[in-house]
Amino acid sequence: MDGFVWAYNGTGKIALGFGRFRHTAEGKEALENDLPFENFKDGKLYGYGTSHWGTYFNFHTGGDIKRGVEWVCEAYLRLKVSQRVTDDWFAGDTNTFDHEDNR
Repeated sequence: MDGFVWAYNGTGKIALGFGRFRHTAEGKEALENDLPFENFKDGKLYGYGTSHWGTYFNFHTGGDIKRGVEWVCEAYLRLKVSQRVTDDWFAGDTNTFDHEDNR
């Protein structure tokens, strides 16, 4: 999983931004990182990517995926921006990988 999220504050006031990246695979421990809490100043663009932590949140299959084996993976990204009220954006997707995905 490789993820990136960005936000632009055009409200005229400081907003607080925070969130989370997470990648899960059935039967594996989730790979996840919180986005740091940051004051979003007016008129500025803010961005976070999974590469900021030196990882792309990949699970290693130990080699080619064998015929009849499936990896069900879910990507999760959430960004929250708060002033008096918190706006909450979520993006998620589930993909299934099998032997046909070997390269």
